[in-house]
Amino acid sequence: MQFKESIERFAEQCAWEPNIENAAALQKKKRTIVCGMGGSRLAGDLLRSALPARDITVHADFGFPPHVGNDTLFVVSSYSGNTEETLDAFRAVHEKQKHIAVITSGGELLREARRVNIPTIEIPERNLPPRLAIGYSVKALLALVGDAGALAKVAATSIPGSIETEGKTLAERLKD
Repeated sequence: MQFKESIERFAEQCAWEPNIENAAALQKKKRTIVCGMGGSRLAGDLLRSALPARDITVHADFGFPPHVGNDTLFVVSSYSGNTEETLDAFRAVHEKQKHIAVITSGGELLREARRVNIPTIEIPERNLPPRLAIGYSVKALLALVGDAGALAKVAATSIPGSIETEGKTLAERLKD
């Protein structure tokens, strides 16, 4: 899918309804740590900024992150499901605590999460760079933290065609 087309189809991502596999095992927690690299961590960054009343942090590294406690939901996000740092963190946290959930489109992470019955949201694999799958990632993360309705306003105001002219004008002004 071309870059421009994926932006134009962003509203389709916002209309997607995530399904939580093993939802009965998902426990709502006071804190959320989102583990991901690159575009796979963007949903955590965006929600941390957009929902300042929620205690959301981002872990972008190998291993067991600091401050994971019994009051924490550890969300592992890897678009491909094969990111080395994310898989390592998943395994480290899974050994020590049970409050884990996964967001991925497949790969080793999906296989491992299903094998050990971790609550999982499989996002559609659309051959997008992870940063362009942000609608899917945000919807999935909101479903896991129990605030699925927060994206409705973003989806309603996301009209790429109406801002394209403004973007081109700005790009022309910034040129050189």
